[in-house]
Amino acid sequence: WLVTEDHRFRDRCAEAVARIADVHVVSIADFLVAVDSLALDGDYSPSALMGTDIAVRLAEPGEFDDLARRFLNQRAGESFSEFRSRLHALAAAVPETRLTVFASSEEPLAIAAIRSGEVLEVPICRVRRGAYEPTLARQVLGWLRSQVNVEDALAIRLTDRSAGRWVVAGLQLEGF
Repeated sequence: WLVTEDHRFRDRCAEAVARIADVHVVSIADFLVAVDSLALDGDYSPSALMGTDIAVRLAEPGEFDDLARRFLNQRAGESFSEFRSRLHALAAAVPETRLTVFASSEEPLAIAAIRSGEVLEVPICRVRRGAYEPTLARQVLGWLRSQVNVEDALAIRLTDRSAGRWVVAGLQLEGF
């Protein structure tokens, strides 16, 4: 492992370093998620989301920049570098925070970060833009609501100010 927050170095040199020295060049968040997944020793198993082929899984090392690109909310004034830094910080806060990805076989469709506690905090809740955005938002919100029972929490608080209009619209419909 070579752990660095220099994303330019990672983007330009990671493949060459891996080929030459069998060393993985990763961010702090990537490293912590990889180590945490090793510590879980396979305890986390993806599940189907409401009878669809959408799988719910933990974010994987190396995909944070792609997730930042896909779920950046420029309409809300977010910058890519700020959102990427936020995703990396949340991913690095394991095991208290889990960055969860909802994905079809082709691509990520939604992300949600959950911070454990008596009240589950959801600092990130985003769905992919498109025709199915309202449906995806309601499915993700329903899944988040079920996590209160799974985590044995009392309540859930969504704090993502840039969640998007369909997530916000679905809050009342899903009983938040």
